[in-house]
Amino acid sequence: MAGWCFHAERKPKRVTKLASWPPKKRLVSALTGVLLIMCGATACWVVRQIDSHNDCAVVEQLGHQWIAMAQSVTALENGQGERRDLVAIADKESSMSDDIRAASGSVSSPALKNQLGKWAQGTALLANSQRDYANRPPQMNPSSGEDADYYHAAVMTYEAAQALLMACPNMPPVPPAN
Repeated sequence: MAGWCFHAERKPKRVTKLASWPPKKRLVSALTGVLLIMCGATACWVVRQIDSHNDCAVVEQLGHQWIAMAQSVTALENGQGERRDLVAIADKESSMSDDIRAASGSVSSPALKNQLGKWAQGTALLANSQRDYANRPPQMNPSSGEDADYYHAAVMTYEAAQALLMACPNMPPVPPAN
């Protein structure tokens, strides 16, 4: 039985190519690898910083647009309060919501994109509430549900704007919805 099981002589493992290099060459190769990894990590970090800066530039521009829209809405509110003024306010808010939603597509940060989505949604709800108010007969008061919807929209808009202001401190402070 001893004949059926034989052990072939094993050849010693071949020395890897790297191990046969002189120590100085191994050190230079290792340092080169580390430098390449560090350069790659630095490039990723720089790209993220550029994206973050660009994201905040988008948010800051929207803040300026919001202020301009709010000023024109205030001027309309201080007018005669005719139905066409109320519809114009709703149109301005609706347009602003569309601008915010469109701008959120150019932002790379998921957190900023989320807050821009909330801001756009709140602004759209404000526009809808304003449009409902404009189309209501003058003697009819808003229902408590309509008031609650308007309040919810105003809070959503304010909270999203505050979160964006925290993330992008150069954004002009957005005045709250009236």
